[in-house]
Amino acid sequence: MLLVLKFYPASGRSDQQGAYTFTDDAVLPNTTYYYRLRQVDFDGTESYSDIIFGAINDEGFGLSAFVPNPAEAVTQLTVHLKKDASTSVTLFDATGHQVFRQEQRLQAGNNPIEINVEHLPTGSYTARVRTASRVLTRKLIVR
Repeated sequence: MLLVLKFYPASGRSDQQGAYTFTDDAVLPNTTYYYRLRQVDFDGTESYSDIIFGAINDEGFGLSAFVPNPAEAVTQLTVHLKKDASTSVTLFDATGHQVFRQEQRLQAGNNPIEINVEHLPTGSYTARVRTASRVLTRKLIVR
């Protein structure tokens, strides 16, 4: 079952890239949520995005899927924390070689992290996000 969570009217022409954000404040721990966008053009034509998912566990550490995925230039994932924490985000290629690493202290709440992938070869990658007590991973495809 799909529910409409938010409606945004169109903000431009099809030759202009738009950016929209939405924060789902009604999520519950230990539940996986699936999201996708429905775009309705001015002529009534509809299209749907790929489905992405996210979850928050009891420990208050959650990690969204990459958006967009597959990615060509820049992609983003969101780290959710119950309390401030030092984190590291590491990206590995299919052979296990580290191709990206970023360490930072994140605040409680949702923390979007952008990763520039335009210098990476086409392929499959694994992101590992680590706090002092937990590690979560997500897959990324670079085109």
